[in-house]
Amino acid sequence: AEETTQTTITSTEHGCGKTRRKTSFRQRESSNAISKRLSRQIWACGSDSEKAVGILVKAYPFLKRDDGLEVCSEDDDAHHEQLCLDGKSISTAIKVLGKAKRFEDAFFLLERVSELFAILRKRTNDKQGDGNNVSNNAKKLEADVRMCYNACISAAGICGKWETGRHLLYRHMYQWNQLSPNVDSYHSLITACRKCGAVDAVLDIVTDMEAGKTLSLESSVDDSSEMVQIVPPKPDRMVYMASIAACGQNKRCDDAARLLHRMKRYGYQPDISTYHEVISAYLKVGKRHKDALRLLDKIENDVNVVPNSATYNLVIRCCGKDGAWEEASKVTQRSERGSLRNNDVNKTSDTFSATTAEESHYSDYFDVLNAFSKRGKAKDEYYHIGTYCRSSQEFYDVGIQPHRNPAQNGISLIFVDGVRNEKLGFMLLRHTSEDDYEGKQHSSKLFSAIIGMYVDENHRGKGLSNIFIAIWLQLCMNVDAFPKAEMMKKPLISLALGKFGFIPQRGGVAVEVSPVSSVLPADHESCVDAEWEADIALFSPTYQSLQGIYSKRDLRMQRMLITQQPTNPRGKLIYLKTGFDHPISMGDDTENNICQKKSASNLEQCINQTLGSGRLDFHQDAHLLKKATFGFLRNIPLL
Repeated sequence: AEETTQTTITSTEHGCGKTRRKTSFRQRESSNAISKRLSRQIWACGSDSEKAVGILVKAYPFLKRDDGLEVCSEDDDAHHEQLCLDGKSISTAIKVLGKAKRFEDAFFLLERVSELFAILRKRTNDKQGDGNNVSNNAKKLEADVRMCYNACISAAGICGKWETGRHLLYRHMYQWNQLSPNVDSYHSLITACRKCGAVDAVLDIVTDMEAGKTLSLESSVDDSSEMVQIVPPKPDRMVYMASIAACGQNKRCDDAARLLHRMKRYGYQPDISTYHEVISAYLKVGKRHKDALRLLDKIENDVNVVPNSATYNLVIRCCGKDGAWEEASKVTQRSERGSLRNNDVNKTSDTFSATTAEESHYSDYFDVLNAFSKRGKAKDEYYHIGTYCRSSQEFYDVGIQPHRNPAQNGISLIFVDGVRNEKLGFMLLRHTSEDDYEGKQHSSKLFSAIIGMYVDENHRGKGLSNIFIAIWLQLCMNVDAFPKAEMMKKPLISLALGKFGFIPQRGGVAVEVSPVSSVLPADHESCVDAEWEADIALFSPTYQSLQGIYSKRDLRMQRMLITQQPTNPRGKLIYLKTGFDHPISMGDDTENNICQKKSASNLEQCINQTLGSGRLDFHQDAHLLKKATFGFLRNIPLL
């Protein structure tokens, strides 16, 4: 521990010779390098907080919870020689504990830091020798303590205890260590409040910093009645940027816009990324594209900031989310003019010409969509392309909804209850041509890849997922597109794809999926702890691989649990974390063509069995339907 110290106190008096100064420099350089290596080892533990704490305690045994510093009395120099304050390593351990939601242990380390600081600062002040060295040691001690406090405040935010983080900054830091919080500590508190969604607290913090509101505190931890006034630091650029980000991420777009104005008023010029935070807030809230357009006007008129392609894309996404396609087209034209005016070095004339052609093609694509009836409002607006009559009293409307960047993200296939006018769910599809996969030119081979699927909670258990996939597959066959699936993590979708003959690609994880009732009572203890009511159980011989696929949130959202033992009866075998291909898209030679025809016949049978006696009708001919679903690709002629 003595060799790995970052801030150490020894009983040896300072020498004044050249040899002593060289030795101190080598020791300090070595201790800093060792501290960095130790902190990297701790951070590499990830969520394994036990391992992280073990590494820290092995290096510094006096940090053990059961040791206590009371054995190190102020007159015990032998123990003081062993004490050190490695702020970097301890703060890293606090961060790891915060990620593991072990705030009590993180707070214990902070209390131990305060005790160490009191002992080491006293010995530093009592040390005789060069005054500059004493001053530097004292500053280093304070910096290490502040580093630990900032880490603990951040850990409080991760654990949902932003009020505790505020207490640490406003009271604990001074009352225990006689240290006033600096602006970095306020950065940590704002971030903690952002993670907890405490936007009002963030606004209060900024207001207090702007006004210089003082805080009255007792001068020490004893019963002294002397009071001191703590004045917060003035807000810097990072305070405003972090506060605007907090408002944006919590859908407080009006507060974000006001903070942007206050930032300018206090002399800080926002950069383009700060403007992006406000526009992103408008995008998250929705129905605020007009505000985004007004902010874009201000950006373009501001001589101190230059809008880039990301700026225009965000505004276009705001317009697209609200269904304001005409405004989106106008912003596209403004982005062209802006690129020419700003002489964007990232675009050559050839690239710009290609971009202009692509945007023109994109405009023609929406002209094609207008051939279909438009239904819904705002973000729920879609183009009606077909109807599936499940029975005489039940029918579903099928529609397509372009994403805000369809050339990159494709479309959504929307399903709406035609009787109740309720949205049943949707499928996320990414559409590409063969040249995107194989690099071949002048090819008309098209692919429709499923990214994900959602069924409304009120309509689950009705077999809708299979019906949605069957309708999608029939659409693919009508427009001569080959179906496939991108990397899939949802077991129920993987199970449904298997029913229609999809084959997993290489590299997947084999998993058995079963009803949760199939888990034997004796095996419940082996299941991953679930704080929710699960519907399905997952088992894989490679248990660690399965754990790496899903976070706790994923399991909760999909109502799943993971078991370490097989269920009884055994579940159905599926593959996760891999893509899927269908045999109808494999190969071009004669033998494979025969297999493709057979696979296409089998696929038609699966579709008919799934749709049953229901009738699926698409309202336009296949050529127009192909333009509507793939027309945003430049190699698809629209004329």
